[in-house]
Amino acid sequence: MNAGTARRLVRSYLNCRVQIGRNTLQEFFTRSLGARQTVEIVPGLRLALDLTKSNQLTLFWFHELAEPALQWTIRNLLPLGGTMVDCGANAGLMGLLALHYRSACVLFIEAHPRLQETVEANLKLNGFDDRATMLRWAASDAEGEAQFYLNETHDGLHSLAVQTGQSVKVRTRRLDTLFDEGIVERIDFLKIDTEGHDLAVLTGLGEHLTPARVPRVYIETGAALGPIAALMRARGYEGFSALRHPLDELWSRRRAEADGAQPRHFEPLGDRAKNVLWLPADSPETKHLRQLAAHDPR
Repeated sequence: MNAGTARRLVRSYLNCRVQIGRNTLQEFFTRSLGARQTVEIVPGLRLALDLTKSNQLTLFWFHELAEPALQWTIRNLLPLGGTMVDCGANAGLMGLLALHYRSACVLFIEAHPRLQETVEANLKLNGFDDRATMLRWAASDAEGEAQFYLNETHDGLHSLAVQTGQSVKVRTRRLDTLFDEGIVERIDFLKIDTEGHDLAVLTGLGEHLTPARVPRVYIETGAALGPIAALMRARGYEGFSALRHPLDELWSRRRAEADGAQPRHFEPLGDRAKNVLWLPADSPETKHLRQLAAHDPR
C-alpha cells in the first residue's frame, strides 16, 4: 500500500467519534512507510516531512489537529498580503499556511539547525522563497548567545528555557530589532511558541509591543500565563483562550458549518489557558469573538 492510500485510510478516523484502533493502524502503516515523505496537506500546499520526528509524523497523518484554533486565526484574521512572524517555526506549518491562504510575507524564526533546513526545504518545495525569510536565531529579551537545549524524544520541545542533556550554542536577538533595522514596519500576526521562553520573547519587542504595531499575538503561555497576561493587558490587549481538545474542536467546527453557523475556537480568557490569542481591546475582531462566545455558551 502506498503512502497516499495509507494516509486516506487512517484519516478516515477524523469522521468517527469512536477512535478505537486508530493508533494501532497508524503505527502499523508508519512502520511500513519510508521515513521521508512528501504530502499535499491541502490542495496546492505540500510538506516534506521526516516521519521519525513525532510532530512531523502528526502533521503527516492529521495536520488539522495541530492547533486548529491557530490555523483558523491565520485563515480568518491575518490580512491578505500582511506580515506574519512565525517565532518557533519548527517544521514551518503555520507560516506556510499564511503564505498559501493569505499571500502573506512571512519571517520564520527557528534556532534548531535541522529544523531551519526543514523550513527552507518546504519553502522551496512550494515556491515561496520570494515571500519568506528564514531567520536563523532564537528570539529572546537580549542580544547575544545562549545554550539551546535539544529534546531527544519530542521534536516540538527544544527550548532555551527547559534544560535537557544536549545543547547547542545559538544566537539570540530581540524582536524589536526587526523594527529598528527596518525589516518590518508592522507585524500583522505574531505567533510565539518557544517552550517556556515566551515571556522573554514578548519582552524583546520593547516599546513596539502595542496593538498599533502588533495587532494579533498568538502565544503558548504555559506556566507564565500570569505575567504574560499582565503585560499584554497593560499594553492594551484582550486575551482569548483556545478551546478544548483538537478533535473535539474539529467536530464542533464541522457541526457549526453543517448548521450554517460560525464555528467558535476561542473563549474569553480565564485563570487557566495554554494557547492564547491577544487582540486589541475593543477592536472589531475582539467584539466578534466575544459575540461568538456569548451565543455559544459551553
